[in-house]
Amino acid sequence: MNRQILPTLFAVGLALAGCQGEVSLTPQGDRPGGTQNTNNGSTNGNNGLNGPDFKFACDEDAELPEIPLRRLSKEQYMFTVQDLLRQVVPNQADQIYAAALPRVSLIPEDAPQLDGNNKHGGFRRLDQAIQQQFVDHTLEAATVIGTQVSESAANLEAMLGTCATDSDTANDDACIVDFIESFGQLALRRPVTSDDIAFYQSVYADSGISTAGVRDMIAVMLSSPDFLYQVESAADGVDGKPNQYNLDTFELANRLAFHFWQSMPDSELMAKAADGTLSDPAVYEAEVKRIFEDPKTNRSVQRFVTEWLWLDELPEMNGLVGTPLYDAFAGEDSPSDDLKEDMVADVVSAGSYYFQENPGSFDDFFMSQKSFARSAELAKIYDTPIWDGGSEPPTFSDPTRVGLFTRAAFLATGVVNTRPIMKGVFIREGLLCTIPPPPDANAVNTMIDLRPDMTTREVVEEITEAPGTSCAGCHLTYINGLGFPTENYDALGRSRTHQTLFDLDGNILGTKEVNTLSHPRVPLDTIHEVSSGAELTPVLIDSGQLYSCFARNYVRFTFARVENDQKDGCVLETVRSLAQSGATLPEVMISLALRPEFKQRTLLENP
Repeated sequence: MNRQILPTLFAVGLALAGCQGEVSLTPQGDRPGGTQNTNNGSTNGNNGLNGPDFKFACDEDAELPEIPLRRLSKEQYMFTVQDLLRQVVPNQADQIYAAALPRVSLIPEDAPQLDGNNKHGGFRRLDQAIQQQFVDHTLEAATVIGTQVSESAANLEAMLGTCATDSDTANDDACIVDFIESFGQLALRRPVTSDDIAFYQSVYADSGISTAGVRDMIAVMLSSPDFLYQVESAADGVDGKPNQYNLDTFELANRLAFHFWQSMPDSELMAKAADGTLSDPAVYEAEVKRIFEDPKTNRSVQRFVTEWLWLDELPEMNGLVGTPLYDAFAGEDSPSDDLKEDMVADVVSAGSYYFQENPGSFDDFFMSQKSFARSAELAKIYDTPIWDGGSEPPTFSDPTRVGLFTRAAFLATGVVNTRPIMKGVFIREGLLCTIPPPPDANAVNTMIDLRPDMTTREVVEEITEAPGTSCAGCHLTYINGLGFPTENYDALGRSRTHQTLFDLDGNILGTKEVNTLSHPRVPLDTIHEVSSGAELTPVLIDSGQLYSCFARNYVRFTFARVENDQKDGCVLETVRSLAQSGATLPEVMISLALRPEFKQRTLLENP
């Protein structure tokens, strides 16, 4: 094998996470507990000094930040097209979507977006970029759908009614108008106006029932901004807030559906928007709960968990299979093509379980010792029975496997070595919302070589903790103390007490006991001593920072923008306080949708 492969791959951990300069514990934001967001001048993130009694300041008179014109994500587009077809041509919906899928699959993937202070994580739904490929492939998919519908008499009749296939030509014009009104309200997700009717009649540009005209109308509707975006013009103004407006009932229905279902409203929600009852607080609350309890909410749960916990960053597990060193390390557990997805599914299934299927608190989810491994391969790593997906999940046999970050998805690396630096960065940034100082420019050139007599931890300590270096202060304060407690798991997530030492040809040189004794600073001005993930987990919980960081991430996910501590203080505090109080995760998620801020938006005349 290329002798540079392993050192190069392992060096990425240092290149991404090293720190520069001396560490200061002085608050950096406009208020204690905040770091300055250079993008919008708000304070978000925290400096790690927050204690268990931290609260976001709630100013009910604050005006909300603007929400961008939100383009449907690729995933939302796919769900919306499928759900729309199932409403209008239920018998042929899957067949029509299958015909469009080759075009749909070409739509560019959304890129995770966050603010400039954080190089990891982020949410795809914050990506509002529009590019020619998106325009081209959504139009192509819409044209395929229009063609599939218009060329089938059965589909035409299902969508337009019997007037489309009968021999009476006198009703053709009315038939087309009725179709524009009925299908248009579903596709545009709002009432169809007289201007809409006139426009789509001009698109039809034909007389009688024309397959080409129907195709073109459908293609244009499914390519319109109202279909591809969550368009919100808002309705009545909010008293005392000159730039803030209440959403109308259709806009509110859209926001609810896309937030919880990642898709369009169903007929029941649209009916309540049409008759105006959705504006009634009691009806609205009942609809929020009905929507959340629908199985489609699992789409949002899975998307949120995946992006909040950086699961997209997990590398493939079998990239080095076939090389002598990796094969010697993996032994009889040589990973398959599916192991990465199995590891991700384990965490996502835990989210589905505690967020919806068997509601639990944030602590229940974070401290879970249940295995959701559905494959024999991952179940072997966990030393648990295979979970069938229906019965109660089995419990980890290893008493030290306690806490979210002791699952294989947060331990496995795809190479031979563990990456304690990246584990520490994930916990500090992803779970505690504390951003370490930027890495030294020379860190990218720092290589981690295999040593015949040193564990991975010892190599990392030698490079990052040397007194007087620019790395030491940051790594000792922010990173290493969080990454080392789970060194009792190897780079496949297997439990271990000793690290096997190899040369680059895969020959075993010996073993050495792993050291998990660590001193995490959580908060940064507090030093604890822990020796396992089981001991680190309660330290993180007791700090209170997990709850405030979770609140930040859920607000970002909900509003598709970075939070503003001053203007979003009320929604942040609602989520944080409920999560810390032990409320169930469904109660936490529903609480934000019941806030007035969820039902409003800011529109600036002169931004």
